[in-house]
Amino acid sequence: MGTVSKFFLIIVLCFLICSCAGSYNPSQNTDIPVENVNKSEQSFFDIICNTPESNENLYFYGFSPVHADLKKEEKQIIEIASDSVMFFRFIDGKYASIINTSGMTFDFSRKLFIETDDLTREDILEILKLFYNSRNSSVSFAVFEIDKRRFGYSEESYQFSSIPQSVRDREPGWISRLPESDDYIFSVGISGRYSELSQSISRADMNAIEEMIKQKSVRVTSDLSSGSTGRNGTEYSDAVIKGFYIIRRWWSPDMRNYYSLGVSEKQN
Repeated sequence: MGTVSKFFLIIVLCFLICSCAGSYNPSQNTDIPVENVNKSEQSFFDIICNTPESNENLYFYGFSPVHADLKKEEKQIIEIASDSVMFFRFIDGKYASIINTSGMTFDFSRKLFIETDDLTREDILEILKLFYNSRNSSVSFAVFEIDKRRFGYSEESYQFSSIPQSVRDREPGWISRLPESDDYIFSVGISGRYSELSQSISRADMNAIEEMIKQKSVRVTSDLSSGSTGRNGTEYSDAVIKGFYIIRRWWSPDMRNYYSLGVSEKQN
């Protein structure tokens, strides 16, 4: 499968820095009506933290800070949602772990490169359909749906009713103990609070991807030397992930910590 570089993430001492970019062309299916607003904080939590389930569709989220320029807001929402579709289709994550030891000094850094499927943003806009959108004084978001059959999935796939819905005043069990399944593996992404709620949520989502890559990474090559001072050099590992999908989110009552529960197919 052909791939193109989509994200370059650098991790130094396990700190993740994300960057996302892409082009945007509006589509009738994805036009977000400004009048569709809902200022209920509880409603915001319920729809953001509990991905809808159906026999027919999969659901992908986009977030943005509230802008005076509504087109800018819509553009960012659709870019993030379409990136999520690309992550669902295919992720090839490659780690380069750089190890340096000298006497009592130990330096370690890690670089993570992510490539996604060569599906274009224009292709995605053709199949995304707006399911729900809402905005308040600080955040705007939309949920888009795609027919499961477009990705070759059955009606029974990606149904997780056994995982309780997230509620505001109770920390979910999946934060401390990952769910178990014969068909899927799970990961949790954690983020601190940023100036924008949309950024905090998106960072937790991206960190869930990184945790999934960590779980599935297999060492592929090493270029390490050993001596009296220890090991030096670079070690490479790789993980291929299909069907990555966010199914639950939660944030602490004080809004300081944000959590995302991701899932992907189990592959042999």
